[in-house]
Amino acid sequence: APGRDQWRAGRAGAQDRLLFALGALLTLLALLWAAAEVRFAVTGHHPTAESWGTGRTGASDQAGFVLLLAVLALLGAAAAPRTARRLLGFWATGTVLLGAWPPPVGPLEALRVPVLEGWFRGLAEVWGHAAFWAALLVALPFAAHAGLFAVRRTRGGQ
Repeated sequence: APGRDQWRAGRAGAQDRLLFALGALLTLLALLWAAAEVRFAVTGHHPTAESWGTGRTGASDQAGFVLLLAVLALLGAAAAPRTARRLLGFWATGTVLLGAWPPPVGPLEALRVPVLEGWFRGLAEVWGHAAFWAALLVALPFAAHAGLFAVRRTRGGQ
């Protein structure tokens, strides 16, 4: 059995890495949206009156940074398991700060490449004007579960 410092060999290890990357990406995306929605609820600042509490701006952040977050998740999967776990914790913290920081976010704006914006916006609109509660009661628990799923992949799928 592999130690905690190496991925399993062969197909099982490749599957662990892929599932780690998927779990890490879902964790980061959920954290980004939740942090943005909590920021809007706390500050009361919304781009337009009709966007209040709808999750649209958080969805725009998700669409803008999904490629960056995907690259980070894949970098974690390329690292040793212990390093992957540490990177996920570091990136989760950074992602929460990114979502909590009012735009523009300085040099990170250069890394914003909007993709799937309609899809993310449609997903956010499911919550109507209850995006804050969805962030607290759905997105944050989902992020925690996805993060634990990713971490378990670094331990041989346990």
